[in-house]
Amino acid sequence: MVRNTVFYTREHSEPKWKLITNHTARKTFITNSIVLGMNTKTIKDITGHKKDSVFNKYVKISEEFKKLEMERTWDNIQTITKKPGLIKFFISKYL
Repeated sequence: MVRNTVFYTREHSEPKWKLITNHTARKTFITNSIVLGMNTKTIKDITGHKKDSVFNKYVKISEEFKKLEMERTWDNIQTITKKPGLIKFFISKYL
C-alpha cells in the first residue's frame, strides 16, 4: 500500500485480510449475486437497501460481463425473427 502525505510518500505491505472491510464484502456479495442472476429486489431485501441510488453504489459490473449479457440477449433476436408468432407476442406485450 502506498500512503501519500503532504511531505512524503511511504510504502508498506500488509496482508490482504487487514485491508478488506465490511463494505468490500457487501460490494462483492452484491456484484456476484447479480452476475449469477439473482433478482435485484431479493438482493436489496437481503442487504437492507431501500433506495436504488444507495444500492447502485455497491454494483460494479465488469466489461466482460456486459459483453456476455449483450451477446446472450441480442443473439436471441435471430430466433425471435424466425418465428412470427413470437414477434406478435412481443409486440402485443411490450409495445
